[in-house]
Amino acid sequence: MNKASVIADTCIWIEYFKGLPKIKNQLPVIITEESLCLCGIVVNELFQGIKSPQEREIVQSAFEAFPYLEMTRAIWEKAAGLSLSLRNKGITIPPSDLILASLAIENKCLIFTHDTHFNKIPGVNLYYPEYN
Repeated sequence: MNKASVIADTCIWIEYFKGLPKIKNQLPVIITEESLCLCGIVVNELFQGIKSPQEREIVQSAFEAFPYLEMTRAIWEKAAGLSLSLRNKGITIPPSDLILASLAIENKCLIFTHDTHFNKIPGVNLYYPEYN
């Protein structure tokens, strides 16, 4: 398998920290065979759901090992352009997902997600794991 950067969406991290077997087994494969990256929108969404200092420590510790992709002004503008283009076609996508999509497109990353609306965003490439 070729090395490709992958951004795991918030829904994937939630399943991982809940210990769901498919995701718990798949993320180490991505880490080994691909390059797993983090971004601000995913960190924000996860941290707002943390219920205890212990959970925060677990998440922070897990996230320390991964490269972090920053948003630039150009990526913010790309997200706004995607939103406008899609709304003009009658498609509404949550802003957080448009931000994630724009960051992934700009950095040539795949997105690992269960959210099907990413299929409606032009230029997005999704990561499809082979569950064992």
